[in-house]
Amino acid sequence: MPARSEPWALWHLLGSALAAACASPAGATKAGPEAQVPVFAAGDARVGTAGFVAETLRLHHERDGVRYTLMAFVVGDTLTLGAMVRGKFAGEVRWRIGDRRLSFAFDTDAAARDVPVSERDAGTQLRGQGASFRGTSWVNLDLPLAGWAADGTPLELTFVPRAGAALALPDGGYHYTMRLVPR
Repeated sequence: MPARSEPWALWHLLGSALAAACASPAGATKAGPEAQVPVFAAGDARVGTAGFVAETLRLHHERDGVRYTLMAFVVGDTLTLGAMVRGKFAGEVRWRIGDRRLSFAFDTDAAARDVPVSERDAGTQLRGQGASFRGTSWVNLDLPLAGWAADGTPLELTFVPRAGAALALPDGGYHYTMRLVPR
C-alpha cells in the first residue's frame, strides 16, 4: 500500500500548489506597511500654500544616489498620487491602486507638463500633470476618491527603468495598505 500512496501524495501536493497559484494573480503582492494618507477638507487654507507638500504622505527609497518618492493626499473628494524622482530616471512608472493598474512614460530629462496615463484592462486614458524643480521631477495624478481608494486599499508604485532593475515602493513583494487620516 505505501507504494500506491506516494503518487497520490505527490498529486495532492501538486494540486495544492496549483490551487494556491491560481488563487493569487501573477505579480500579486502581500499586505505590507500602512500608508497614512492625509485627508484635507476642500476649503482647507493649507492646501496649495508654501510648505503644503510637507503635510502630504511621502515615502522614499534611494538607489544609486537617485531618490524615488511616492506621494499621496486627499483634498475634498479628490485623491492625488505623485511619483517623484530626484536624480536621473527614464522609463515607465506603474501604479497599483486596489485592482487598478496605471502606467505612464517618465523621463526626468524631458519632464512633460501633460502626461498621458493608461489604465490597464480598462482602456481608459487619464491625464497627469508633470513638473520639475531643483533636480526633482514628478507627475501628479488626480483621481476621484470614490471608487478608487478607501481604508484598506492596496497601493504600490513601481519605477521601471529602460535599463536596469525595477524599484518598487514598498519593495519585497509587498504593497502599502492605505489608511485615510483626516487632518
